[in-house]
Amino acid sequence: MAGRDSGLSDLQKKAADVNEDGEVSVDDAQFILLYYVTNDVSHKKQTWEQIMNRAK
Repeated sequence: MAGRDSGLSDLQKKAADVNEDGEVSVDDAQFILLYYVTNDVSHKKQTWEQIMNRAK
C-alpha cells in the first residue's frame, strides 16, 4: 500500500500515528497490535505511554 492513498481522514490519520512521527507506518501498526494484545488478550492493563516506553 506504500505510496497509495490510505482512504483515512485527517482525523483518522492523526489517531493512527501513535508514535507521532508524522506518518502512519508499520511502526504504528505494531504499537496498536502490542496495545491490543497486552490489554485485551493478556489482560495486563497498560497505558499507551507504557507501551511506547517498552519499545525504547
